[in-house]
Amino acid sequence: MKKPHIPLKGLKTVQEISFEDSEFSLSETELMRQLNEKKGYSLYLGVFTKEEVDKVLRRSHISQILNEKGFTNLLLDLNTDDPHRHILRVYFDKKDKSHLLIEIILSESIFRPKIMYLPSFKYGTYNMMVIEWLILQNPLSRFTTEKPQLPDQQYPGLGIARQVADMLIKVAAYLRKDGILNFPQYYHNAVIYSELFKFYNPYMHGVLKALEQSLSKYTLADAAYAVAGGCVKNLKDGEYFKWKAEELILPLSRDLKSYFESKEYSTILTNTMKEYSFDIDWALYRARSNRPEMKR
Repeated sequence: MKKPHIPLKGLKTVQEISFEDSEFSLSETELMRQLNEKKGYSLYLGVFTKEEVDKVLRRSHISQILNEKGFTNLLLDLNTDDPHRHILRVYFDKKDKSHLLIEIILSESIFRPKIMYLPSFKYGTYNMMVIEWLILQNPLSRFTTEKPQLPDQQYPGLGIARQVADMLIKVAAYLRKDGILNFPQYYHNAVIYSELFKFYNPYMHGVLKALEQSLSKYTLADAAYAVAGGCVKNLKDGEYFKWKAEELILPLSRDLKSYFESKEYSTILTNTMKEYSFDIDWALYRARSNRPEMKR
């Protein structure tokens, strides 16, 4: 059985991550600068200068790995024009779309749960760092049979997902956020993130784990295209599954961690998994998909 590759493997577990994990300590001079300098659009996330962002990339070993891959002339670009959405881009040689390696759009938001899934949990209001957009790509590489194209993927990946995830965790911890929030637009995004992230909705996370378990005999690309095309059926009721983006969270604060570690959350997740047994409707897939090849 061929299991999906999870590039985030190797990071600390959710239980092991805390605010104290941040390595981004500021010197006394830097602290005085931030106290005396008006907090404006020029600072990334209201805290980091361009030089400090570059330092973060180096401390996370991202720059080093890119250099080893042949991208030696890295160009960092920050866009903080919109106070609510800050953009970090890393190019090589030239600042244009064909030379884009990394694009990360982050924002800060308050998460106020609207649906109370766990009756006994004391809900609060949580300060979150939101991953609105994330691209890690190698424009000089091409897709292969071993590393096929995933939905909405323009170029193959860079193989730095683990390092980027580690960097974002440390940044969020440094900013003293309760967690990191993401809305995965595709099934494969959720699979990749799920080593550290969980859906706020325990029922949805149970469905995700059931999908992973049922479709583990296929490649991640096969499963991703099938889910995206609405070609995956629940064998227990005959209904076709439709992907829906929901809040996927990596908890950092003790309070938010306790939600995902609770017995109630685990019970709902486990019971939900038992309600589903998925498989791909290959005939429907062939009728709907324009993908040239599909392994069975």
